Amino acid sequence: MNNTSNHLHKSFLLHQRPYRETSIIADFLTDSDERVSVVCKGVKSSGKKALLLRSILQPFGLMVLNYKGKTSLKSLLNVEPIQQPYRLVNENLYVGLYINEIIIRLFKAGINHNNIFSEYKKIISVLSGVSFSSDIEHKIFLEMHLRKFEFKLLSILGYELDFFNETRNGEKIKPDGFYQFKSSEGFSEIKNKANFEDLKKKKEFLCVVGKYIVALQKENYKNEDVRVFAKKLSRAALLPHLGPDPIFARQLFKNRK
Repeated sequence: MNNTSNHLHKSFLLHQRPYRETSIIADFLTDSDERVSVVCKGVKSSGKKALLLRSILQPFGLMVLNYKGKTSLKSLLNVEPIQQPYRLVNENLYVGLYINEIIIRLFKAGINHNNIFSEYKKIISVLSGVSFSSDIEHKIFLEMHLRKFEFKLLSILGYELDFFNETRNGEKIKPDGFYQFKSSEGFSEIKNKANFEDLKKKKEFLCVVGKYIVALQKENYKNEDVRVFAKKLSRAALLPHLGPDPIFARQLFKNRK
C-alpha cells in the first residue's frame, strides 16, 4: 500500500485517538485483512458534517472506508455506514474492547493477515446476538468463544498451538499424561509425576494433565478447570507477542463496578 491511489474497503473501527485540535487518528480493520491508521480531519469540529462523522465512527460498526496516502498514516476521503453497529452489552462489551485492543497490538498496520477480518466479524456478530438464562451458561459461552478467537489469532500470526501432539517426540497427547507448556515450544511431556508436581509448584511453569488438553482438542469448555487452564494458556502463548504492558480493557473490566 505504498501509492497515492484511493482505497475502498469494508472496515471496522478498532480504536481512535485525538490528533491535533479537531482531528483523530482512527485504526481500522479492513476486508483486505489489514489494519490501517487513518487521519480523520474535523471530526471534533462543530457542524453537521462533524456530527455525522462522529455518528459513523463507532466501534463494532461495519462501514465502507475510502482513504489514500503514501505513508503508513493514511488520509480519510469518505466513510459511509453499511449497517448499525453490532450492539455489545455488559461483559460482552468488555470482551469486544479487549479484542479490538489486542488486534491493534498484535498486527502491524499495512500487513496482510489472512482471514483476520472474517474471524473478527464472526466473533463480534456472535457476541452481539446471544442471551442466556443463567450466568454460568453466559460465562462458558464467553470464555469458549474468546479462547477460540485468541487461539485463532495465534494461528494467523503463524504460532498455531498443537493440542494433539507433544513436541519432543511427536507423540499423541494422552489424557493421563503430564505436560509442560512453553510458548516457544508447545506442549512437552513430563514422564515423571514427581517432576511434574515439582514444576507445577513453580509459577514460571505452566503444567497440566493431558485430559485438559484433550478437552481443548474437542473445544469442550464445560469444566471449570479446563476454562481456567485455557485462560492461563492463552495468556502465556500471547505474552511474547503482546508485550508486558497491561491490557487497558482488562483494567476497565476490573473497575466496572
